Amino acid sequence: TEHLYDPLLMKDLDKARDIIQKHIAKKSRIVVHGDYDVDGVTATRILVSTLEKLGADVDAILPTRDEGYGLNASSVEKILKNEYQLVVTVDCGIRDAEVIDILMKKGIDVVVTDHHEVPDQLPNACAVVNPSRHDETYPFPRLCGAGVSYKLSQALLRASGEDIVFEKRLIDLAALGTLADMMPLVDENRAFVKFGVLLTSQMPRLGIKVLARAVGVEGKEMNAETLGFKIIPYLNAAGRLDTPEHAYQLLSAESEAEARSIVSHLMTVNNRRRSLTQEACEEISQSVSHDDAIIFHASEKWPRGIAGLVANRLVEQHGKPALVMEILDDKCVGSARSIPSV
Repeated sequence: TEHLYDPLLMKDLDKARDIIQKHIAKKSRIVVHGDYDVDGVTATRILVSTLEKLGADVDAILPTRDEGYGLNASSVEKILKNEYQLVVTVDCGIRDAEVIDILMKKGIDVVVTDHHEVPDQLPNACAVVNPSRHDETYPFPRLCGAGVSYKLSQALLRASGEDIVFEKRLIDLAALGTLADMMPLVDENRAFVKFGVLLTSQMPRLGIKVLARAVGVEGKEMNAETLGFKIIPYLNAAGRLDTPEHAYQLLSAESEAEARSIVSHLMTVNNRRRSLTQEACEEISQSVSHDDAIIFHASEKWPRGIAGLVANRLVEQHGKPALVMEILDDKCVGSARSIPSV
């Protein structure tokens, strides 16, 4: 932790800490709202673990891709139905000003923690923690969602006098989020990954240990490449084609049997992800002409969860920008990838 900055250097982080502490003391119902990718799932697990440690009544909401990114309609419905009194976003929320206004007007406190690009106007939440804020003076702005969640957890744990061991035990999750979101491995991110890899090698959490065994890397020395290419794709597959809940449950697993069951499911989902990506690339490539300036493909066959993977592979194969979309009833949803000159 001597390689990490004081979390209270980040704007609004003290406010976020104080609001959360107040709600824990009041025994409020708290929900941590994440995202469906690995960064969002690890960010959620970091903060939920911390709040559980501090005795909070806390749940997690992880939307599926079909429900949509951020504080979507389904999220609001769940928040109101369960009568949560505090919502803390991780890896999302910075662009959800309208939804946040609705929740705040209903008397629900909202704390935003995010790392994505900040709009001109910050959402009107109780606290907005984002190292990308235009007025931010934090020494390192390139944290991922899990990194920001870790900084908030540090502040909460330190304020409550918790043993530093628990804080250190969460760093593997910050490392996974940092690698999965392909953040620059410098400064604080480098520290997360260096010590997170070390922790995963020496004392892996149960779910990661069982997954490492299943993919043939258990007992081998872990490094960033092993996590990036052998572990993270399985966690990512859950959010791409299934529900991120499975990846979250694996990171929370407390029994070997539970972990094995989840790993088996994730391997099936990842195999499906691989075959769908391969099929989509082959089919789309057949229709690509030498004269095409860009590759544009929309289909009902290919789920949006693989659109980015397919577009990326098409760019690699053909050297042209690619847009891949899933056709829905009234709209198309997908991803685009480009080349340096475009």
